[in-house]
Amino acid sequence: MLIYSCSWDMRFTKRMTQSLDRITEIFILLSKSFLMMTEKTFTARSLLIGLVFGSLVAVVNAFLVLTVGLMITGAMISVAALFAYASLFQAPPPSSKEAVISYTVHQAAAFAFSIFPLAWVLISSYGVPESAGMRIPDWVLPNKTLYGNVLQEGVILSKSWITPLSWMVPVAIISGIAALMVVIWLRNSLITEEDLAFPEAQAGVQFIKGLHLEKYRLDSLFYGMIIGFVVDFVFVYYPSSLGIAPDWLKNISAHFRLLDLTPYVGSVLHGALFCVIISLGFIGLGMLMSARSTFNMFGSAVAFYVFLSALLVSRGTIKGYAFFSNQWTDFRYPYGLSIAAGLLITAGLAPLILKLISPLLSGSRVTWKPSKSTVIVFIVFSAAVLMLASVLSFDRFVSEFPLSVSKAMLVGCILLGLFLLAILIDTRIAGEAGIVWLSQFAGITDSIRQFALSSLGVLGFSGFAITESLQGSRFAAGQMEALKVGEAFDVNPKHQYLGALLGWCFGWLISTPFVFLIWHFYGVGGVALPMANMQSVATSIVAFSTGQMGLVFDGFFVLAGLLIGIVVFFLQKRNLPFVLTAVGIGALVGPLYTSTFFIGGLVRAIVERVKGTAWMDEKGKPFAAGLVLGGIALAPLVMVLINVVVSALGGG
Repeated sequence: MLIYSCSWDMRFTKRMTQSLDRITEIFILLSKSFLMMTEKTFTARSLLIGLVFGSLVAVVNAFLVLTVGLMITGAMISVAALFAYASLFQAPPPSSKEAVISYTVHQAAAFAFSIFPLAWVLISSYGVPESAGMRIPDWVLPNKTLYGNVLQEGVILSKSWITPLSWMVPVAIISGIAALMVVIWLRNSLITEEDLAFPEAQAGVQFIKGLHLEKYRLDSLFYGMIIGFVVDFVFVYYPSSLGIAPDWLKNISAHFRLLDLTPYVGSVLHGALFCVIISLGFIGLGMLMSARSTFNMFGSAVAFYVFLSALLVSRGTIKGYAFFSNQWTDFRYPYGLSIAAGLLITAGLAPLILKLISPLLSGSRVTWKPSKSTVIVFIVFSAAVLMLASVLSFDRFVSEFPLSVSKAMLVGCILLGLFLLAILIDTRIAGEAGIVWLSQFAGITDSIRQFALSSLGVLGFSGFAITESLQGSRFAAGQMEALKVGEAFDVNPKHQYLGALLGWCFGWLISTPFVFLIWHFYGVGGVALPMANMQSVATSIVAFSTGQMGLVFDGFFVLAGLLIGIVVFFLQKRNLPFVLTAVGIGALVGPLYTSTFFIGGLVRAIVERVKGTAWMDEKGKPFAAGLVLGGIALAPLVMVLINVVVSALGGG
């Protein structure tokens, strides 16, 4: 009896212990859940830091497009500033969700800038149209006599500029709101269903984890950031901004002339584009892509330009014995740009096409129920664009005066359709290659829009200003990247939508006047701005203003790109979007940038084979994220700051 009693006590004690352990586990889980629910997300410091640094980068972009031919988002700068703020003032460290909000707000503000008024003044003041044998009609340009005051005496707020700018800012802000609606509609398709990689977003995820969670991530990321910054700043961005390069670098790059396939920095550095090819920031971005992705981009670029070279040589368009780099404009305009447009249109529309025809293939119905509020906002935006087109039809800057109501409505519908198409293309590029911030990609959807409007005879200064202000497509792509970052930390998308809206509006209101201040501060024609991409911008704008878009855009080659896309559509089906995005990127930017990404993909493939995928996830990806942050974000930002300081102190 005693033995039975003791055994029963032991069983009872064991059961009680197990029950207590379970209760403890449940309590711990509930505590963690409560902490997650109460974790701060949308705070004043996360919002303000994102706004300040994002707007700063927006202004920096205006400078960069005139110097090294690219733009940055650098959203990780605001994340670092948020952690630095908490440490400096001994405040509670920011949560990962707070960091995501700063990232989102910064991303929106950084894309909110307008380079158009600055580029237009430079084009006219440098006499680019005259040197190119083109004439800009008088009805396109503002009063020539006012240019003297604006350029020489610094009269920034002249009447000639207030009229188009008064349209650009509100239309740009509204276009961002409409783009945000489209982002809300596309989020589930691109992030949840397709689960696109968004390589640049992966860098943001690694950076936030490194600052908030694991020390080894921060170590690897910090080493990559320092190395990427030093190499890219010393050998790429700062020499490019000054229009100079060391003699030894010129000598080395002279042996790589076949890889010099862009006129931008090449015309300034005399063949020193070898330093761009070894840009560690781009290599880091390639490491965050898959090896297959980088191989497809590089391979398609080489194959496309080998074929195009043979075609153009046979037609006598280019010389077979001349440097490929010296004839880049003949390759890109109109052939490469148009083929790329056709391919990227197909790539952007492919997922939508597959979804629409899925009932015919599988019998399942397509269900899509957008919220009532988003539909209402987009309808208001569409009505505003149509009304704007009607108002512009009476503007003295259009070539046909006045436009009929039906033609004005057609213009508005074209702007709306191409606005949506641009979002699909840019988000596809961001999701699969992560390089939507390269200024070259602006030429795709911009040229399609300009080509359509010039075919209707709707040309002119104000018309161009309005179309240029519909730049919500890049904003949409950047916000899709931010949503990918937010998904990694379970951030409520509604918080990100609100932060993006505030960042976009604030960035536009701040960056627009600063564009004029930069122009006034440096003075047009000063030696401080080499304007590396000047000829490209001039060619596009002059062709639009004179109705000669055939110089930069060819409808036949767009159709050829569409036909290639349709063929690949039937051959690849679900693999179509990436295949066409890769070929489209290769056709547009050529082997230069894609070779750099390929180097990164090759490094990743070797590392994963030698060290394993686990080591790549723990050390390699944070290191690659550091290269992206240091080389693509910090290096050009510091370059701009140093240039401004040198100029302020009276330097060249």
